[in-house]
Amino acid sequence: LGKIALPCSAIVIAGLLLLFRFPVGLGFPSEVMPSLKASGDITVKTLRESPLLGSGPGTFSVDYAKHRSVDLNSTNFWNVRFDRSSSRFLTELATTGLLVSLSGIALALFLAFSALRQLLFGASEQWHMTVGLTAVWSAMIVARLLHSSNITLEFAFWLSTALLAALLAKQTVKLDFEHAPRAAMGASFGMIVALVVLASGVFVEGQRYASELQYGRALR
Repeated sequence: LGKIALPCSAIVIAGLLLLFRFPVGLGFPSEVMPSLKASGDITVKTLRESPLLGSGPGTFSVDYAKHRSVDLNSTNFWNVRFDRSSSRFLTELATTGLLVSLSGIALALFLAFSALRQLLFGASEQWHMTVGLTAVWSAMIVARLLHSSNITLEFAFWLSTALLAALLAKQTVKLDFEHAPRAAMGASFGMIVALVVLASGVFVEGQRYASELQYGRALR
């Protein structure tokens, strides 16, 4: 009973916070973004123009400017161009189209059914780990459906997806390069290229993160 008391308490508290406001003010600024209905309307109109590939990555601000409601002209947000919708899923659906979005849905359904099968019929020694990872991954899926995302949430989502996929894998692949020196050299070269690409990505994202910090400081 002691092992499940804390998780059960956390679930109850999280459920209550969905129904009631947090009693303590933390001083965080309010996030303003299009409503779920307005985001859905913009996404539908964008898909009518380019259903398979969408409008292109990072172009939701263009979609918003083209398809937003004219009623916004009489509000304080008449000159604001939002670069994302209230849902990460709707943003991706509008900017990357049905091809990418349906692939993501297929991946999510595959992991969900695999996790459910593992929980019902899998080995008992992996049950607790499967429950924990499935809960975290499911929370990330709900967050992507109901809220706009950021770098932290995206990292948590893809990390939990990778960990859950690795846990649910039925078999592992072992490669032995002892008798294949050319393959070993190719694998080493591939690892070096991957490390260079990873380091470059970290450097570029670090620059963007630093610029966002400076931008936020200037706004304050």
